[in-house]
Amino acid sequence: MRPPRKRQQSEAERRNLLVRRGELAALALHPSWQVLRARIEEERVEIERHVTSEALKLNGGMSLERQAFLRGCVQGLDFALSIPEDANRKLELTRREEAA
Repeated sequence: MRPPRKRQQSEAERRNLLVRRGELAALALHPSWQVLRARIEEERVEIERHVTSEALKLNGGMSLERQAFLRGCVQGLDFALSIPEDANRKLELTRREEAA
């Protein structure tokens, strides 16, 4: 099976995409990014502690819905942290493709 073809982008679309990726990658360089990263990590630890304490309770633990909700919260936090790094990686790939 062949991989799907990439849609051809206009020069303006390509330029806008590069600018947006550059702006997203620059988030990691902003002084407040480290503050946000630390707060997200604290929230992640709090969720993990809560899940662990609920799992150890004798009354059957946590409902599946609550587990799914908290799992989604952690995944959302991980996604938020990955945005600048992913944008930077994609920006570098695009630059290499254009150079080739």
